[in-house]
Amino acid sequence: MAAYKRSRTQQILAVVIVVGLALLKVWLDQHDEAGQRRQRGDAGPAVGTVPADGASDWFEVERVVDGDTLLLEPDHTRARLQGIDTPETV
Repeated sequence: MAAYKRSRTQQILAVVIVVGLALLKVWLDQHDEAGQRRQRGDAGPAVGTVPADGASDWFEVERVVDGDTLLLEPDHTRARLQGIDTPETV
C-alpha cells in the first residue's frame, strides 16, 4: 500500500512541476518580448530610413549635441540614435 501512495505522490509532484515550468516559460517569454520591444525602440515612430539598396555611408561626427543626438559632417546633419535613453543635456 505504501508503494501505491508513494507512486501517486510522485505523479502529483511531477504534474505540479511540469505545470509550474510551463507557466514560468510563458511568463519569461512575455517579459522577454516586452524587453525586446523597448530595446528596438518600438515605442515611437522611426525618424530615419535605411537606403533601399542596402548601401550605407560613413560620416564623421562633428559633435555630440546631447546623449543620443549627433551632428554629422560635412553638411551638419543631425542624427538621433533610436533605442538609446540618455538625459537631454548639452
